[in-house]
Amino acid sequence: MVLPVLLALVASVLLGCTAASPPNAAPASGSSGPVPGSSGPVPGSSGPVPGSSAPVPSDGASTATPAGGPTPFVATLNTRADKVSTESAHGLKVSMIELNWADYEPKQGVFNTAYERDLQRRVQLLRAAGTRVTLGLGLHYTPEWVSHLPNAHFVDQNGDVSEEIDFTFNSVVRAAADVFLARANQALGFSNFWAVRITSGGRSELVYPSGGTYWAYGRNAQNGPQYPSGLEPNPYPGWRPGDNSLNTSQIRRWLMWYLGALANTAEWQMDTVRAFGFTGYLQAVTPGVGILPAALNQVIATGMPDSLAGNGAAWDQLYALLAREPNVMAYVSSMADGSGGNGGCQPGDDRVPLGSTAIRSWSAVRWISRIAAQHNLPIAGENPGYQTKGNHQDFYRDSSGSGMLAVTFEQARSCQFEGVYWAHDQDLWDGTLPATLLFAQAAGITAMPALARSR
Repeated sequence: MVLPVLLALVASVLLGCTAASPPNAAPASGSSGPVPGSSGPVPGSSGPVPGSSAPVPSDGASTATPAGGPTPFVATLNTRADKVSTESAHGLKVSMIELNWADYEPKQGVFNTAYERDLQRRVQLLRAAGTRVTLGLGLHYTPEWVSHLPNAHFVDQNGDVSEEIDFTFNSVVRAAADVFLARANQALGFSNFWAVRITSGGRSELVYPSGGTYWAYGRNAQNGPQYPSGLEPNPYPGWRPGDNSLNTSQIRRWLMWYLGALANTAEWQMDTVRAFGFTGYLQAVTPGVGILPAALNQVIATGMPDSLAGNGAAWDQLYALLAREPNVMAYVSSMADGSGGNGGCQPGDDRVPLGSTAIRSWSAVRWISRIAAQHNLPIAGENPGYQTKGNHQDFYRDSSGSGMLAVTFEQARSCQFEGVYWAHDQDLWDGTLPATLLFAQAAGITAMPALARSR
């Protein structure tokens, strides 16, 4: 029965490609396969964007502003400090900057003060331009010395060791990151940021290493000496997928512990930045459709074959845990990724049960929006970046109503997103895509978005 189950999983689940930067010496998060997309119209798009009286740039690209739906804030990823004033003047009132741990602390306890001063300069310019600043913690840019800490990497049930660092089951790694973040807070003042991006640490999204195996077989994940305090103990140390010594109920308990450990990784980061006085939004960066409830039940019933459950991409389960925290913002890091025909949300989606088979045809944006509505969470997102692997560059550069930018904002409006971060800022200025296209999406925006309101 395993093969049919796996075939069903392939047909019904998808992890999108992130627009965020890749970890050092490791593939980009979520980049295990091509990004859906084409050089022609995207299935599910609503056709040309209605025209407006806005000027047409010299390259002929339309600057039309879409009609209908609430206007989300418009931002960019890795906002250029030398362009932020221009962008802010055109309605981009949110910016983003990301730390790089490897550059900041190249040797343990030794900090690069020149890099620190440049960070301070860039953050000051972003704020002076009248933008709310989002911070990426940059833990996935992990210094080489961290890999030499005890049990620093994940290990799966086959004994394979990940390239990514294990922030989930290793308190020593977390402690090292805490020192780095404390230094960054001292220099930048985390209380002044509007939002912070939350990931798994070792990757640029909130997922375990890729491959579909289960990354809970290092020494610490088996309740070892550096197991983090506050993390529920492994309920069945020594058990491996395919071992029939556990019944279905026990297997489900193990998997919920595994997913809960990933949520705990996010909560550790949330607690850390809040301890520094941060009170803004906490964006849980989640890619793709992931594994849907029916498929997750199949995995449990068949003894845990390799699947996207191994990546931790069971978003309904993860957000149910994260919703306990104040100011969490659901965040789709794979808008317009081709999933579900790039469809947006529809009236009545909030009444569709999370376990409904109808969800199988939904896009990542629509699915995560449904989960966010379940928990009353605000939602934002980003498109796959131009440098992401896959045959999507023509789609990215398409300036028509069927291009990635138009489709991304159609999805955002239909699902009532708080905002969209375009990946990446540099592509608006190097000839990849005209900045005027993004400016048109921000037409009429003159004020910064409101501060987070604690639930």
